[in-house]
Amino acid sequence: MKKTNKVISIIILTLLLFNIITPVLAKDSKSQTIHLKNKADLMKFSKNCSFDKYSEGLEVFLDNDIDLEEEGFSPIPIFKGSFNGKGNTIKGLLIQAEGSSQGFFRYLEKEAIVKDIHLEGVVTPSGDRENIGGIVGYNKGLIEGSSFSGIVRGKNTVGGIVGFNSSTGMIKKSKFNGIGYGERKVGGIAGLNGGGIQDSLNSASINTTVEEEKIDIQNITTEDISFSKVFTDATDIGGIAGANTGLIKDSKNQGQIGYSHVGYNIGGVAGRQSGHINNCENHGEILGRKDVGGIVGQMEPYVDMQMAPSKLRQLRKELNGLQGSISKMINKIRLVSNIMDENLLKIQKDIEKGMDRIKDLMDYSGEIGDLDLKDIFDLFPDDINIDDIDFDDIDWGDIEDLPDMGDLEGDYQKAREGLFDSIEDISTSFNDFIKVTKKESNIMIDEIEAMTNQLFTIMNIMFEIIEDVTTKEPEIEDIVKDTSRENIDKKIEGKVLNSKNHGNIEADLNVGGIAGAMSIDLELDPEDDIKLQGKFTANTIFESRAIVDKCENYGSIVGKKNHVGGIVGNMELGYIKDSLAYSDVKSISGNYVGGIGGKSLGPVDGCYSRTNLSGSNYIGGITGFGKEVLNSYSLIKVEMGRAYIGAIAGNKDVKSTIKGNYFVSDDLSGIDGISYRDMAEPISYEKLIAIKDIPSMFKDFRLDFWADNRLIDTRVFNYGEDLSKM
Repeated sequence: MKKTNKVISIIILTLLLFNIITPVLAKDSKSQTIHLKNKADLMKFSKNCSFDKYSEGLEVFLDNDIDLEEEGFSPIPIFKGSFNGKGNTIKGLLIQAEGSSQGFFRYLEKEAIVKDIHLEGVVTPSGDRENIGGIVGYNKGLIEGSSFSGIVRGKNTVGGIVGFNSSTGMIKKSKFNGIGYGERKVGGIAGLNGGGIQDSLNSASINTTVEEEKIDIQNITTEDISFSKVFTDATDIGGIAGANTGLIKDSKNQGQIGYSHVGYNIGGVAGRQSGHINNCENHGEILGRKDVGGIVGQMEPYVDMQMAPSKLRQLRKELNGLQGSISKMINKIRLVSNIMDENLLKIQKDIEKGMDRIKDLMDYSGEIGDLDLKDIFDLFPDDINIDDIDFDDIDWGDIEDLPDMGDLEGDYQKAREGLFDSIEDISTSFNDFIKVTKKESNIMIDEIEAMTNQLFTIMNIMFEIIEDVTTKEPEIEDIVKDTSRENIDKKIEGKVLNSKNHGNIEADLNVGGIAGAMSIDLELDPEDDIKLQGKFTANTIFESRAIVDKCENYGSIVGKKNHVGGIVGNMELGYIKDSLAYSDVKSISGNYVGGIGGKSLGPVDGCYSRTNLSGSNYIGGITGFGKEVLNSYSLIKVEMGRAYIGAIAGNKDVKSTIKGNYFVSDDLSGIDGISYRDMAEPISYEKLIAIKDIPSMFKDFRLDFWADNRLIDTRVFNYGEDLSKM
């Protein structure tokens, strides 16, 4: 009887387990399909997706509009299949879960596709609130033709569509409308974009309100100190992406971004950018405190950091030579002494280990600091034109996730220390060999002497490397190389191309029509910019690149203090090429105001400025203060200024390169009251408009009549015409 009961118990338990597991296992096979028709179907689907295997190969169709009635929705934990919204809408979405990576989907995997779904609701989780998005918290897959309308609020990495868009993530033809808010990395489409965003639109207001967080001064710790709390300021806020290290193409912002006099790195397209932005537009008003621009707030350079290869190559060459000498020696003395043979073989093994470490170091040198954007561009042919890139051409499945830079740097450190150990082993083994040789024989003294000299050469190189690593304090020009102007048409990373700003920009410091600043921020103090100094490990070399190419600004630019420009406010590095500004550029009480750059320490080449300028000191038609200004043209008016004023530059650096610049003006000279032949030279208006490919803005003039903030009339006129008769 007991045996029978035991068998029955096993059968019942099996049936129970089968009933529990079957609904999940039924979706394991390929090409399964389910249809969501109502709220109950959606809730059940969300629960089933807590098992990652459930959605593999699964096709989901949203057959109807669904109203969740703001009852609270548990986000879909993880999804690997295809979700087709069929153009239907899920409204009444309310997500208040605690934690990070929150949205309608929490995690969208690399193989996942979400398309044609529209969501309406509120996503305001509590707790850590990182990676918060209206549709997806953390995205590795494809989102296409979808939208979110409502409120998305988080702390860090917050986006209207996606919070964190990884290197494999792709967002196409998607829209956000409503309100977005966060402290760091907040964007209308994505908080952080490391993958691709194409043909998308933001109409939402992003960070247009200020939230103050109270801090208990009595119990404050270093972990509590955050500039977003102490200064009530946000950082990295953009109409499309808060921060961009990937690609943004053919996208537009129409919403207001930022709050007056508050926030750092605020941009119409991206708050902070080191990736690639192509053919994007901003039509919204952009407000902030520092580093504020119509397309990009702060244009941070794409940086390639690597150990100087010259000494590594030299070391490898010498080790190769020593290894070859030892191989010859082994053949010659093999008959003389087995002990000598063993010593030489040990030296040879030590050299092989050293060679492996050198290879590791050279590999890591190219990897450390390498951005995930490179993985994307490697999928295109070398000769492709960037304008021809379409994201449909990318096999996103071939791109790996973002590298764990912490682990990579640890491996680099181990390889470097291993190289030092290998050289030490070679030296020890070589000394043992010398001792044995003296006992065994006096043969081949010349060969041994040559090998000893080569070992000394190797040791000297090692000492130099060690000195570079531990004690050297290099000059800034020795370790940083700005490659922005090298092969500019083939460069993709660190570039803003073919983009236009039509919105008005207003901020305190570093304000520009395209970029507020081209620089690197000092992490601990957003009020300051980085000054590279001190000791750099591994004989570090930085190759930086920041390019603004073929961009246009038509919005008015107003700054309260220094560095206000029609294209870039403060250009500490990089390259501005073939860009034009047609706007009013004004500093209320500051210096360095320019039609193209407020202050430009990098090259400004082939640019055009038709602007009205106002400021205190250093006011110029192309740049307020410039170091390299080439082949540029201006037709400007200075409405207010005190000293250092010029139609091309207010003033120039003592080591400047100024040439091929021309201007039209009845009352201004080229640079600080002086015109220079072939450098900053006046020409007639007739000669200006006769120049080949001169922009039409130099030919078209109109006078607008406004009353009570309303345009009541427009009159077209010719340059030099008496306006009093109109």
